[in-house]
Amino acid sequence: RKLGKDRIRELNTQILRCTRIHQHFLHEFESCLEAKCLQRCKLNPLQ
Repeated sequence: RKLGKDRIRELNTQILRCTRIHQHFLHEFESCLEAKCLQRCKLNPLQ
């Protein structure tokens, strides 16, 4: 199944927002799957 371009853009936007909020997770975000990154972002409050 291929994601529509709008969906991909939406995911990328969420990941970018997430990395800005969680700067200390940047190295993990760069090397993991989108879904895992987004899940981690939602599960981890600001520290």
